[in-house]
Amino acid sequence: MHFKKNRKGYICGSFNKHGIKACSSHIIREQNLKDIILSDIDFILTTISNKSFLDNISSNLNKESKSSKNKLDSIETKISKLTTRKNNALNKFIDDCISKDDYDNLVESINSELNELKSEKLLLESTMSTNLNSNLSSGMCYFKSIASNINDLTPDVVNRLIDKIEVSEDGTPRIYYRFSESSICLSDFINQTS
Repeated sequence: MHFKKNRKGYICGSFNKHGIKACSSHIIREQNLKDIILSDIDFILTTISNKSFLDNISSNLNKESKSSKNKLDSIETKISKLTTRKNNALNKFIDDCISKDDYDNLVESINSELNELKSEKLLLESTMSTNLNSNLSSGMCYFKSIASNINDLTPDVVNRLIDKIEVSEDGTPRIYYRFSESSICLSDFINQTS
């Protein structure tokens, strides 16, 4: 989005540079955006001060953690079974119970499945290694320390609290706030508690 003083707001940067072929001329007025952000900040500050809200988030994160642990256990079991099948195929090949072609096809199939499972396992482990609960909690404390003293939205405040803002063609903003290592959109933040 590019700020246009004569339109008192932000217009699509792609449209501004390349015209209608690149995007539409959607706009959000600066004052409307400020009002939305200040309203969001008030809502967030009120909400994160609510103990039951934080307990609910913590409970949801714990459920997610348990679910991830169960998925990881399931993946490890599958990997173990596939490794055993692969070793059994090797023994059958050595004992001349199956042909070289059958052995190669079976091992190729097993290796493909093993690679998928190992990739899924790595992704799950990396997600689990970050303690989402403490990251979110410390992120909210950081947000609260900055946001509680806001009287006006300065560029410094916006850069410290907001990761990015997307504006749809109808002018509706989607604001991603910095609560943790990854930014969280307010609507996603609200949905976490449902």
